[in-house]
Amino acid sequence: MAKQQRTNRIDLPQLAIPDENSRAIRRLLAAREVQGKSEGRPLSESEFQKYGLTLPDIAELVAAECLASEANGSGLLFELTGKGERICGEVMNAYQASLARNGAPIPHWDSAARLLTLDGRVIKHFRRTAPNQERLLSEFEKLGWPECIDSPLPDDHDIVPSERLRETIKRLNRSLKVPLIHFRGDGTGRAVRWNKCG
Repeated sequence: MAKQQRTNRIDLPQLAIPDENSRAIRRLLAAREVQGKSEGRPLSESEFQKYGLTLPDIAELVAAECLASEANGSGLLFELTGKGERICGEVMNAYQASLARNGAPIPHWDSAARLLTLDGRVIKHFRRTAPNQERLLSEFEKLGWPECIDSPLPDDHDIVPSERLRETIKRLNRSLKVPLIHFRGDGTGRAVRWNKCG
């Protein structure tokens, strides 16, 4: 009896995109999710296949210039292109906006009170100033809480930007009163994502 290949489940939003591109968009979102799990490193065909993408899926994404391929000693490696990231970002931002319009709760950051809440529940209360964490939350609040934002942290020549962003995200997730949401990097060291927990 042939051994069945294990397929990891990917939780993607149930997007309702009313055109012929919806299947391609979902494949692209899946590709981004797979690469995000690997901290953004290029992946092989077999690694993508473990998450349910087929060889034709990968070929179509490469043809659409959403995945880039490069040869290495053992075959081809693939990674999301800037175009692919941009399309994913636009789709997910539209999805988050539709959630807000349909009444699904999104976080709220009160910069004056230094209070982060979701649906009236306090997630985090800053009793002392935390400039970098507060900048991230203010940017999310200003943009209406899209799934992903570019890092708003200013340049600091003494600290590598990706390391500072990673440390800021780590501190933001620390000591949450109620772990209703989670923040993470996008694998590039230049952007931040958030998602609801549970």
